[in-house]
Amino acid sequence: MTEVSVVIPTYNRIDLLKRTLKSLEHQTVEKDRYEVVVVDDCSNDGTADFLRKLNFKGNLKFIIHKDSKKRAAARNSGIRLSKGDVVIFLDDDMGVKEDFIEQHLNSYKNRDCAGIKGEVKTVWVKNDIFLQYLNRKNRGAKRHKKFDRISFKYFLFSNASVRRELLFKAGSFDEKIKEYGGEDMEFAYRIESLKEGNFYYNPDAVSYHNHTRTFIDTCRILEKYGSSNLRYIVHKHPELAKVMFLNDRLFSGWLKKIFLKEGIYRLCMAFYDKLPPPIAFNLIKFCMGHALIKGYHENTYR
Repeated sequence: MTEVSVVIPTYNRIDLLKRTLKSLEHQTVEKDRYEVVVVDDCSNDGTADFLRKLNFKGNLKFIIHKDSKKRAAARNSGIRLSKGDVVIFLDDDMGVKEDFIEQHLNSYKNRDCAGIKGEVKTVWVKNDIFLQYLNRKNRGAKRHKKFDRISFKYFLFSNASVRRELLFKAGSFDEKIKEYGGEDMEFAYRIESLKEGNFYYNPDAVSYHNHTRTFIDTCRILEKYGSSNLRYIVHKHPELAKVMFLNDRLFSGWLKKIFLKEGIYRLCMAFYDKLPPPIAFNLIKFCMGHALIKGYHENTYR
């Protein structure tokens, strides 16, 4: 009987996908208890042929999109193909520890558990301050202790699992969200709103993220996310503007003027990597927040 399905959307990252699948072949959970579901979103790098020929040591399923439908649709395809009572979502650029599936599965012994967020450790080099920032212990879900209840805001679907029945009750990922960002937060909000259990954090369910995006590229993407997906999500769920400190009453006046000051942003970008980590981390956080809020408020900002 299949208890767990691991859903992996992928697009043009065959080399990273190979590493991810390799790490899922050797798990402490018996092979008949889990399956791996790969959704190839119309890659052109040979991913489809690789999957067809792969001799995977376990239960592997895959689906190949004839046209690129983006991440939300790819994850939905994986959910529909899955059979496990628990569905784990993993990105195609992540490797996992041997007890990864076991850690997720054991967490559901708590009947109140709707979903589990695992620990994402970024593979980083010593001199890259941005990658060090991503690995901070007090960032996102990492600020919580083992099995602490966490908000939907920290429930990103890179190394996360949910009871399969809740995925269908909440209505699946919003496929109108096609570009980077927000589809997981929006779906997590709808799952949380069902009030059929809580999200919890398990730092022992570890994945290793081969992060390749630079800090500058990250800020550019966040600005685009703010101006497109985030605006769409808040329009869909107006109550989230207050929760995320985006409405004009909470983010106005002198605070808004300082936070969106382009000169301050450029100064931080120029010097963040020349300062000690504690200061650099705050500048990185400011720049990322600036990019997101600038995108969201771009009409009034300009």
